[in-house]
Amino acid sequence: MQGVFTTKSLGAIIVGFALVGGAYTVNSFGEPAVVMTQQANVVGTIAQRAPIVISDNDQNGIEDWRDQFLTAEAIVVSVSDEEYVPPTTLTGRTGIHLAERIVHARTIGKFDVTDDDIIESTVASLNSIAKVTLHGIEDIIVMTDWDEQDIVNYANTVAGVIYENENPDVGYELDILDAILNRGEVERIDELDARAQVYRATLEDTKLIPVPDFLAKQHIDLINTYLAVTEDVEGMLMSKSDPIITLIHLRRYEDSALAMYYALENMYTALVPHADLFDVTDSALLFVQFSPDYKP
Repeated sequence: MQGVFTTKSLGAIIVGFALVGGAYTVNSFGEPAVVMTQQANVVGTIAQRAPIVISDNDQNGIEDWRDQFLTAEAIVVSVSDEEYVPPTTLTGRTGIHLAERIVHARTIGKFDVTDDDIIESTVASLNSIAKVTLHGIEDIIVMTDWDEQDIVNYANTVAGVIYENENPDVGYELDILDAILNRGEVERIDELDARAQVYRATLEDTKLIPVPDFLAKQHIDLINTYLAVTEDVEGMLMSKSDPIITLIHLRRYEDSALAMYYALENMYTALVPHADLFDVTDSALLFVQFSPDYKP
């Protein structure tokens, strides 16, 4: 993804992979050369060698041939006082860790482990960072004693939360991210943050809604998908400071968004048997848009 990696994170990865090349040099340096010998067949008489004439035309006490390897400019070697600070971002740490694993595999590690194997296992371990800590029945308010009006109130409140938190001035998150990364519109990061806040507010408000017990599963599924999408969009905010986090959440985002759609579809299906309780003024009609048979 172009434009994602920062100078520090890219530098960490470059330095890491530079170690790979260095490992080969260190590994082969100092090994005795194998000299193949065989008896020579001497033909004729070897001509007598004449010594090279040593001259010092500039009378500086150094032979002319040595002068060619000297420079009049002094070579100054300086050591920086700046202390090395290990990277704190996931991107920087991953770059170094990946390079270290490749160096280890190529030197003292298993010979059957390829670079692709190391990269694949690294990606798998990174994916674990995006796992969602799911909410359970203990995290919601369940109504064991409810009536028909409670069903209406619940459905209208869930739909009302969606309407109330929606921000019409904020675009679609993937469009915003594309503008930031591919068109350099970095100022739209605030707009992406606003989109994340929409999802976060919708999640938190929905968690507080008392739910009739027969709708508890649909309610838990809904808030868990809200949570997944919220975390994915919040991860997109790290596109400049820690791009690997954005990449991880972007890989998961499609599944999270699809799961949220199915959760809303399941909510509609669970409410269909009670359709006669609602009229055209109810916010709960929003769920009709998630009917499998819905045609806009």
